[in-house]
Amino acid sequence: MTAPSSRCIWPSWLDKNDDLYASLSTAHVVISEVSTGLFDAAGLADKIFIWDTPKSRFTYPQHPFQTFSSASMFWDLMSDERAGQLDRSKLEAIWATGWQKNYLNFLAEHGVVCNDSKSAA
Repeated sequence: MTAPSSRCIWPSWLDKNDDLYASLSTAHVVISEVSTGLFDAAGLADKIFIWDTPKSRFTYPQHPFQTFSSASMFWDLMSDERAGQLDRSKLEAIWATGWQKNYLNFLAEHGVVCNDSKSAA
């Protein structure tokens, strides 16, 4: 795969939803330099990446996420099916065991029904 030129405009979609968790549950990839949203995305988004910069290394000297340092490196990682995915042990270090069921129960108690197949625990 070849990295896109700097003039390439990738198809994109800007999520304007006010509910972070609803947005993350439909996200294929979450990318950030520094954000607690990366940890919120764990178990909801398919893949999570941190842009490796001095700022991100200072803020998160240790973290469970895949890093990338350039657009071409990120492009290459996107062709790797496992890149950016967290294994169960890393997820359970962030979220409590049974978190998906607990979250779905919480949503149901507040009138929110989630029928997305990704949400089934």
